[in-house]
Amino acid sequence: MTEVVISLERGPDDQPVGWLKNAAGGVVEFTGWLRLIRLLEDELRGSRGRWVADPGRENTAGPGPTDA
Repeated sequence: MTEVVISLERGPDDQPVGWLKNAAGGVVEFTGWLRLIRLLEDELRGSRGRWVADPGRENTAGPGPTDA
């Protein structure tokens, strides 16, 4: 599991501005939704193979179809 800390504020045009502290301890500043999403994607990409089951979930195999 990758843990990140995000500090968010409203910036110009209601876009998010702030910083993200990544799993390695580095802090990266961002402005805008696209930059934030890209930073999160980078963190997720770096966490491959380190998936840990969430103890709060019944089905630890991952998301699947819902029962109707």
